Amino acid sequence: SAEALVTLKEQVTTFHETHEEYDSIAVLSLDRHILAIDPVPAKAADQTQWGWFDAALDNGQGMPYMGNSGNDGLTYQSGVQIAIPIYSETTPNEVIGVIYAVWNMSNTAAILSGGDLHESMIVQEDGTVILSPVQVPGDSLDSGFAEAIRANDTPFLNQLENGEEWLVSPSHLNTLGAGDQSVIALNWLVITQQSSTTIESHISFLTTRILLVILLGALLVALVILYLSRVLFRPLLELTLAASQIASGNLNAAIPRFPLDEIGQLAQVLDGGVKRLLNRVSQLQTAVRMNRSAALTADPNQLLADIAHALVNNFNYPEVRIYIVDLTGHRAQVQAAVGGESERLLRVGHRI
Repeated sequence: SAEALVTLKEQVTTFHETHEEYDSIAVLSLDRHILAIDPVPAKAADQTQWGWFDAALDNGQGMPYMGNSGNDGLTYQSGVQIAIPIYSETTPNEVIGVIYAVWNMSNTAAILSGGDLHESMIVQEDGTVILSPVQVPGDSLDSGFAEAIRANDTPFLNQLENGEEWLVSPSHLNTLGAGDQSVIALNWLVITQQSSTTIESHISFLTTRILLVILLGALLVALVILYLSRVLFRPLLELTLAASQIASGNLNAAIPRFPLDEIGQLAQVLDGGVKRLLNRVSQLQTAVRMNRSAALTADPNQLLADIAHALVNNFNYPEVRIYIVDLTGHRAQVQAAVGGESERLLRVGHRI
């Protein structure tokens, strides 16, 4: 109806105004009648160029179509041709028309923007520019540059007229992961190029950063080694100092205590050896005093009493009793004693 057509035209116009990535939008019926289009083309339609329409119909089966820029015989706009079949809501799989659009790809420009790092563009295999941040879509690349792109599947150096060299890397869409056959069939190339001067400056910058990281790492390692040497060798130095004092005759030198690691165990062994040495020295000193007392004391009972006291005081014995065997060799009587029970036995003249 006329009212439905007016509504459709308004919808197409609104969609076009809100989607700048499309230069033109059109809706066509199955009999190739233009139901709505925005903007209205200045030239009359040339249906002999409507290959996109037949591809979208696909003999009545319907198939989305995407094609390269060219004369579409309808909008006469330069851009990617997109045609999508319209299916009936009442009869499944019945194609009743086609939606056609010319895509200028402006919504993908940010993907190609590399700032000062690199330049990217999408071109057709014949060198026609599809999308570029510096060239107008529809322009053609320099013939020599286009031929070099077609001849190289790997990055290559391209020398400009001013003598500047650029590293160029061409890639087909299928190598970039595009899986849709209609997209792969476009034979588009994504061209990424970067000035060799920029590459060299980036390499120099990265080299400087790597050297800085290496130097900082070496400094950090040196600091860690210095710290560990102080932590690990300080106990050993303290233990060596204590051993030197002991070797010089200071048996009372303090032996440091450490956790029970290897150095701590060594300190314990040294401490135990010094204690045994001190005990032995004390015993020798006691023996010397006893011998000296024996030489200076004429009273045998007093000598025995001094010996008993020396044994208690120097060896920490709780009880000491000294017995003298009689002339028969069969009996012995206590002659000196220290300690409560021992002194009691001394008073009663205990014999064994």
